[in-house]
Amino acid sequence: MPSRFSLVGSPLGNLPRTHIFHLDFSPTVPYSQAAPLAFSTSVSSPCFPYNSSTSSTHHCSSPLAVFYTSIQPYFYSYLQVVQIDSVIAACHITQTFAFTSTVAAIITSTIIKYTRHYKYFITAGAAIYLLGIGLMIRYRVEGSLTSQIVGTQIAVGIGGGMLNVPAQLGVQGSVSHDDVAAATAIYLTIVEIGGAVGSAISGAVWTANLPKKLALYLPPAAKSDAILIFGNLTLAESYKIGGPERVTINRNYQETLNIVLFIAVCLSVPLIPLSLLMRNHKLDQVR
Repeated sequence: MPSRFSLVGSPLGNLPRTHIFHLDFSPTVPYSQAAPLAFSTSVSSPCFPYNSSTSSTHHCSSPLAVFYTSIQPYFYSYLQVVQIDSVIAACHITQTFAFTSTVAAIITSTIIKYTRHYKYFITAGAAIYLLGIGLMIRYRVEGSLTSQIVGTQIAVGIGGGMLNVPAQLGVQGSVSHDDVAAATAIYLTIVEIGGAVGSAISGAVWTANLPKKLALYLPPAAKSDAILIFGNLTLAESYKIGGPERVTINRNYQETLNIVLFIAVCLSVPLIPLSLLMRNHKLDQVR
């Protein structure tokens, strides 16, 4: 949830935990997987035997968790500054993703209980998630209706919820019973690593672009306050709506958000091919 990019985002093990955008992408994933495997092949009683991790499902599920994105890229401040939403309204809108993903995860889990298959939900969830991020680029713009913004949050939440439980089930179903705990721990660790790296990337994008754009585009009288505006949400909101300063601030927030969303789309594309490479184990036949 299937961020957490946060980009995208968002961490499959605990979807509704942040308002900050996460880029769940870590270029260190191959090494994080290879290190324990290399160690396990050289000891007599490994924590996680090498032959337990040779299935395509295990190899694809961890990178899938890392590419999963929780899309909350500084969304709270964007809603208040650009969309002129109140604090309460902004809180409700940002929580839509967490609520929807949780409900979707519960429904998906219930269906899996009876169908015993999980792969279809991962692929469908990845497609819905990617579609939701694409819709964010279209509708998360200044002047959009609240219903349009909430609709994109719901779409991404449904996709993330459908990715969450099935991906972890895929990991657990691809190893022996004795190795389930170790496999789950490795999977969740990689999710957290992806979330941490994603937070760093999203923060770097935001801090590298917004202050620079403010300093470049603000009217001469307000250029000296560019850094203060960047770090003070109240100050950014204090400028008159429709005034040159506020128009510039809104424009810069929008341009920076577009960069973040574009990266989110690019990093979410691998979710679909990775889900297709996973085996569709029938859970009641897994031993």
